[in-house]
This record gives sequence, C-alpha cells and structure tokens, in this order.
Amino acid sequence: MTGGAADSTYLEIIKIILSMGPIGLVIIMAWLWKQQVDTILRKWQEQSNQLMRQYRDDTVALGKMYENNVELVRRYEETSRDMKDVIILVSQNLQRLNDKMAKEC
Repeated sequence: MTGGAADSTYLEIIKIILSMGPIGLVIIMAWLWKQQVDTILRKWQEQSNQLMRQYRDDTVALGKMYENNVELVRRYEETSRDMKDVIILVSQNLQRLNDKMAKEC
C-alpha cells in the first residue's frame, strides 16, 4: 500500500470502529495506548541493551586492570628480590672494606 491507499484504509477502519459507538471509541483509545506502551517499551529495551553493553565493557576493562595489577605485583616482587640481593652485596663489600681499613690502621 502506498501513502494514499494506506490513509484511506485507515479512514475506513476508523469509520467502521466509530460506527460501533462508544465501544469503537474505547477500541481506538486502547489501540493508541498500546502504541504508546510499545514505544516506551522499545525505548526502554534499547536503553537496557545499551546499559548492558556498557556494563559488559566496564567489566572487561576491570578484568584487564586486575590482570595488569597482578603483573605489576609480580614485577615489583622480582625487583624487590633483586634489590635485596644488591643491598646484601653492597653491605658485604662495605664490611670487607671496613675490615681491611681496620687491619691497616
């Protein structure tokens, strides 16, 4: 149906419903109300879908941040062990130097 044919079809349907009297009016009101409810539900569904996509993306990002933090802690532990070894070596060498200096004096 084209625009003109559709309009005349709708007019015919409205004429038939209105010829039914108050019940026809109630039917039209119910149909209009249903159209509004359908529009509201469709918008709500779109918003809900968008929120769920955002939630999923945020959850994935949080998971990545957690993985990155775990890796950061592992590297920190490795660095701490390395620094401990360096400090021990420096302390030992300073002690040896101190001992040599004490023997010479």
